[in-house]
Amino acid sequence: MKRKIISLLLCLAMVFSLCAMAMALPAAAADVPEIKNVIYMIPDGGAMAPFYLADYIKQYGGFNKSIFPNATPITTNEMYIKQYLVGAETTNNALDELTDSAASGTALASGYKTINGYIGIDPEFKPHANILEACQDLGMRTGIVVTYEWTNATPAAFSAHDISRGNMTTMSEQIVHQGIDVVFGDTHSAFSDTEWFQTDYLKSLGYDVIDSKNDLADVKSGDKLWGKLPAAYFDINRAATTPKLSELVDAAITALDGSENGFFLMVEGSAVDGGGHQNNTVNNASEFLAFDEACKVAIEYAKTRNDTIVVIAPDHDTGGLYMTRDNIYNVVYDTQNGLNSTHANWESTNHTTRNGGVFMYLPEGTPYPEGIDPSKAGQVADEFFHAYGNYSAAYPENPVNVIDNTDIVKYISSLIGVDLDAMTEKLFVDVTDMGSYNSETEVFTFSEKDITIERNRSTAIIDGVEYDLDGEVAVYIEGRFYAPAQLVEIVEAPEGHICLSANYEDLNVESWYHEDTDYVLSKGLMNGVSATEFAPSATLTRAMLVTVLHRLEGEPAPAGTSSFEDVKAEAYYGNAVFWAQENGIVNGVSENSFAPNAKLTREQIAAILYRYAQYKGMNPSVEGNHLYFDDVGEISNYAFTAMNWACAEGILNGRSETLLSPKGNATRAEIAAILHRFIED
Repeated sequence: MKRKIISLLLCLAMVFSLCAMAMALPAAAADVPEIKNVIYMIPDGGAMAPFYLADYIKQYGGFNKSIFPNATPITTNEMYIKQYLVGAETTNNALDELTDSAASGTALASGYKTINGYIGIDPEFKPHANILEACQDLGMRTGIVVTYEWTNATPAAFSAHDISRGNMTTMSEQIVHQGIDVVFGDTHSAFSDTEWFQTDYLKSLGYDVIDSKNDLADVKSGDKLWGKLPAAYFDINRAATTPKLSELVDAAITALDGSENGFFLMVEGSAVDGGGHQNNTVNNASEFLAFDEACKVAIEYAKTRNDTIVVIAPDHDTGGLYMTRDNIYNVVYDTQNGLNSTHANWESTNHTTRNGGVFMYLPEGTPYPEGIDPSKAGQVADEFFHAYGNYSAAYPENPVNVIDNTDIVKYISSLIGVDLDAMTEKLFVDVTDMGSYNSETEVFTFSEKDITIERNRSTAIIDGVEYDLDGEVAVYIEGRFYAPAQLVEIVEAPEGHICLSANYEDLNVESWYHEDTDYVLSKGLMNGVSATEFAPSATLTRAMLVTVLHRLEGEPAPAGTSSFEDVKAEAYYGNAVFWAQENGIVNGVSENSFAPNAKLTREQIAAILYRYAQYKGMNPSVEGNHLYFDDVGEISNYAFTAMNWACAEGILNGRSETLLSPKGNATRAEIAAILHRFIED
């Protein structure tokens, strides 16, 4: 087979070494399940006192249905998550004990303490990668579901970086361009008229825009969704046409489910906090009940699998509610009937320093975080109950199973194999001294290079050509400009290494890519009226790759028929995928598990071509595993064999085998080169 030694500079991902996590897990046992899906749920302001108020109300039948017909129905006699309480969390910020949602959200999302008001940055203004961004880098699908604005402090901490939680317009621009797969929440008027939040613009980014509760019934696996829906708070007064939080969570899970790489979903019961600020027992309890029903949806889904965790923890306590043995029943009766009970006691209309509860559903065999002994969960519940549920506001001096809020995301990261510090280095390189920033246009220009990038965007302009950074967003914070490392690699490339061509307006590609792209276009294996419409920088889906192989075979008709619920594709895509499944070129228990619409990673390309070579009787083999792929996460033994074969045959290459990045998404131009090499065997 012909071999070409070619440098794939523009297609290489940053190399990560998986460092020891601060919350290191015990040595993995053979029966410890692999965690693919993470559902992280936050009742904003929902520490244990409002939890127990909601629990009492549930035990006494919930809210008066004749007064509140649209309140989320309750489905158990106690709070559903009560059985999953395992510990407590401390919530102090970087300066003192009294946190706000921005600082606590940043701690929960990134594992870093910061100052109240700061979003996704530390006290020195440096941005830090959050768990959602790290999951995106792993190829996982991601989602955010909240009842307040999706730019409010907590969801913003999982999706943006800024000096102030109040800069919703800035943060909204970042979030829109990050490529999150599902976003459900209210829209703030500050940015509702911006060009990046218009329906047509969202559609241009690949979103289906949901603007009606009825649309949720049509959601299917693989959908990319943006919800322009009525606000789901306060649940007690929610209109029948407004979806419940539980319905939003169910739709989000449906859309995110089916990904081979798994998904990450952050859910916030946003308005528990609002009820606490108001010292309003009705709003406070109804929101927690609605949140609890959403948790039930998530946990019931997780119970059907062995690869999904559900972690629940508030960001802080709000209001300092406490009830006594003498007044609890009066509080419950008043609240059930829509009266803000005067029998309830509140310490404040602000946040308090109380610990929050930590709830976890883990598949059997999954270890708990260091510091949490599940055998002591009953003791945790007893201590919380006596502190906030029935007696006084005083918490025991020596509580058990207490961890810090920063420990939670470190634990999650260790389960799925991500290094948030390494992710920070990949996403946020300080390039301030490499060029100049124009505050009027919000554009950064690299010195002596025709390379620019706009603040809050994920596209750069290189020699007049737009280059997609695949959801990695540039940010500007307190006079410093941060850009993704992949762009810095291009900026620092040797002179003449990057060769742009007017023939390919869509991508900065090296000259040899042009030959490969012309080859596959001329053979009719990949199409587009012109090279510019071919979009070399775009990623290819799995359905598209098997369609190329199907064309190589003359498009034989499959023996049967099939439909693929996760991809909106023309009929020939379905035929190609079904043909490939029939012949063992792709696999999956069902057609849906193949996820035809998912982006292709290099390990998946190698595996598909390896199976295709077997189908063709080429007897692909490789002598030993002689390559080491230093990439985020482990690859399967099968993919490892396929990668070794593809590299040994010159089908895949890179500066070195360690820089090949098996889990990186390949562009169409790169796949054109791979196919050219493969076909010319």
